[in-house]
Amino acid sequence: MTPDSYPLEREHYFAFGSIVHSFARFERLLEVAIHGIVDTKSFALTALTISALGYQQKVDLLNALLKSHPTTEF
Repeated sequence: MTPDSYPLEREHYFAFGSIVHSFARFERLLEVAIHGIVDTKSFALTALTISALGYQQKVDLLNALLKSHPTTEF
């Protein structure tokens, strides 16, 4: 198989990498929001605590925190 006959081109890999990077940035944003609501002294402590959670679990946790936080209305 020659490099010219590969089904995927560099642009495919760049697009896929961009999608993965976007999801990682959004997941980090979830972690920052959770840290802001929980208000621990260290972001590293928050990140370590929720690192075992999956993406959907982090979304569910953020929703639960927002619903229980006294200054937010849903």
